[in-house]
Amino acid sequence: MSSETGFALLVARDMRRFTNAGKPGRRWRMGYGVAGLLALIVLATYESTQHTITLSTVGPVWAITYYIPVISFGFAMSLVLNEWRQNTVGWWLTLPLPRIQLALAKCLAAVGKAARVSLWTFVAVTILGFYTSFLSTHSLDWPSALSFLIAGFRWTLFLLCLCPLTSSLGIMFGTIRQSRWRPALPVVWIAWVMGWVVWSSHHPHWHMGRLIGLGHGFMTAEEMVHLVIDLVASWILAALLTWIAAYLLERQTDL
Repeated sequence: MSSETGFALLVARDMRRFTNAGKPGRRWRMGYGVAGLLALIVLATYESTQHTITLSTVGPVWAITYYIPVISFGFAMSLVLNEWRQNTVGWWLTLPLPRIQLALAKCLAAVGKAARVSLWTFVAVTILGFYTSFLSTHSLDWPSALSFLIAGFRWTLFLLCLCPLTSSLGIMFGTIRQSRWRPALPVVWIAWVMGWVVWSSHHPHWHMGRLIGLGHGFMTAEEMVHLVIDLVASWILAALLTWIAAYLLERQTDL
């Protein structure tokens, strides 16, 4: 079996793998998801009968997908830690693949998991938005519906473009936690948060309203260029973080 095939199979394995191996945990998560969905339906039904709601006014609802990069971090970190929790780390690290491919496979799997959640979220928000608007106005404005979908697609795509960075960060943090660098973990956390706050405060074109065309309109061509540069820079940083994780797996991990 070639290394390319082995790498692809490893990504597929981690894509199928649950972040928590316990079935009760899965049932609880499904229960929470169903309960949350029912609560949203009840709230949407109530609001649509009390106020006039159109798709052009509910665009900000796409902000609910802010959690996507966060869960990609959680997916990635759990995929690494589960190798130790489930006593498969010995098998994992003895696979005939370079450490960089082992780390990259988990990073891609985490991004894939986040993309899968994003798809379901996009479908759910679309249905909920259409339902609320139709119940309130007893009609569906198709131009507004198209604008609503485009806004959601832009925002979701942007968040997915951030997932390589957050996933690689999760891989690195999970690896640090199992390495001889573990005492430095709080310092790394603080440095990362401070760096993110400083960097994001100087990038106003990341504002949701500008990205999806709310309020002051869609972002300018210059802002779009800066956004693309920022995203490419985040992918380069993601590659660096993945390399650091691979180094820790190779040199700094005690088994």
